[in-house]
Amino acid sequence: PTANALGTGLNGWCRTLTIDATNNVSAGGDFTSAGGVANTTYIAMWDGSIWYAMSTGLGARAMALASAPNGDLFIGGEFTNADGVNGDYLCKWSISSNAFEMVGQVELNNIVTALAFGATGYLYAGGAFTNAGGNANADYIAKWNGSQWESLGSGTNGNIWDLKVESGKVYATGDFTTAGSLALTDRVAVWTNGAWQPLDIDLPGTATVYAVL
Repeated sequence: PTANALGTGLNGWCRTLTIDATNNVSAGGDFTSAGGVANTTYIAMWDGSIWYAMSTGLGARAMALASAPNGDLFIGGEFTNADGVNGDYLCKWSISSNAFEMVGQVELNNIVTALAFGATGYLYAGGAFTNAGGNANADYIAKWNGSQWESLGSGTNGNIWDLKVESGKVYATGDFTTAGSLALTDRVAVWTNGAWQPLDIDLPGTATVYAVL
């Protein structure tokens, strides 16, 4: 295997990457410049040859990226007002309008740190937010069905740091100690068949689990 540079790289941390159906690589993080290209603040796209800006970038770091089946890029992070007015903590880069757009009609109220699409095309988001879209049970984790936010039970009682969706199951990690009514010491839970369940193995107790695969 050979490691190849992506231009001259970034000038700060890359926290998240995703590859779309046309093999473009999108990067988000703490950087304020990608390859010296203007307006690549916290978010940029590599097309295999050069870095591209998305509008004028974001106002704060991106922490999660997910490519939608239709090619739109969903972005979560610490930013607000992604489109200049709306798009707090979550937005999408629309391939049809070539611009940042708000997701839904109600903004999320805190940071998004994890995004994942399921096989059905629904987007799962996790982070430090509560009451996604005004849904009182959508705490720290929620599902966007294309028109509104849905809860996964009563959510969790703490931050979600990572999400993976596999075979209809949603795996969540973070620093939470309960998911729905389920008490957890491992900071990992699985949403399946409409309920939260623990893993079928025991992990050593820890304050936070940052990633799951």
